[in-house]
Amino acid sequence: MEDTRYITRPSISETQINAESTALGNYVFEGWYKNYQSNSNKGELITNNLTYIFENDESSENNTYTAVYKRIININYHNTSGEIIYTAYIGENEERSFVREELDNDNNTIMVPIDSQAYEEIYNSLAPNEVFVNWQWQVNSETISQWDSFYNETITTNMDLYPIIIKVDMKDPDNNNIDITAGNNNDKICICLNSSYEKPYASVHISEIAYGANPTYTKRNLNNIEIDLYKNNDISGEPIANGVTDVNGNSTLYVFGEIVVTQNTSNQNNDVFIYQLLDTNNNVINEFNISLGDSKTLKVPYGRYKIKRKKSWSWRYAQVTSDVIVINNQNNNQEIIFEGNRVTNKWFDKSTYIDNEY
Repeated sequence: MEDTRYITRPSISETQINAESTALGNYVFEGWYKNYQSNSNKGELITNNLTYIFENDESSENNTYTAVYKRIININYHNTSGEIIYTAYIGENEERSFVREELDNDNNTIMVPIDSQAYEEIYNSLAPNEVFVNWQWQVNSETISQWDSFYNETITTNMDLYPIIIKVDMKDPDNNNIDITAGNNNDKICICLNSSYEKPYASVHISEIAYGANPTYTKRNLNNIEIDLYKNNDISGEPIANGVTDVNGNSTLYVFGEIVVTQNTSNQNNDVFIYQLLDTNNNVINEFNISLGDSKTLKVPYGRYKIKRKKSWSWRYAQVTSDVIVINNQNNNQEIIFEGNRVTNKWFDKSTYIDNEY
């Protein structure tokens, strides 16, 4: 890098001297020198701070104090609005790229970003449904360079980097936006539900947006992206739904829960009961049999249901309909227990059957 410096006139008081700024254009403050002559004969470095407080009678001595600025390269990191969120200053004689090698917990060599604060700033600036992918370099008004082509090369010029993100849009069957947080885990897009959700499916659209100067951006739909949907922000458990995007970046995620229906009775008769799964308007979705003391597990889409014991079959038992059962991401497993004591023994034998149904 070119070894160029210039001198700014110091502000001198009786007790201290102050430099103008930490950075001026393409130069950054290096330090205060006593009796500076040239780049090759800089004299004595007395402090790297902008302000130097004289010791004893130094201010009355016949010395020259020079604020030296060294040439730098500016690496500007931008957000999706085009604003600079972080600038990395690279001094002369400093050879570096954008990453350095480190060992992980398994002693494997990994590449770690040097300008970590830039990553913190971009993460904090994104919406919950946006996922940071990488940076791209706006070389000039017509040329874009992708991260893989420059991240490990020595930096030799000023650069402006803009983010590439993935945006995840998720809607319910009524086309309402769903409150989510999106992330990236093992090359899959993870979607976490931030609030209660009890619809049977959700529609997902995934796109990639690459930002540039002015700001301009390009957008494309992402095909063949695997998706895991989680019931909350804890992704350590199993996802509640999976999907893969099509060529238009779309996927439909169907969510299911379970209702366990148990027929409990103090009778010892080998009775069989017919139950009905109803919606909240009492429409029959399906029917199923349960023997004495047994259970039945129903796999149902998210939603609201009721369970009813069919009286025309189990006519010697009390008519029972459950309360509304809500199956959602906050409670996708419910158990309903029906007591089965008889209310009448008026029949030719001990059976409960009346309708010839199976």
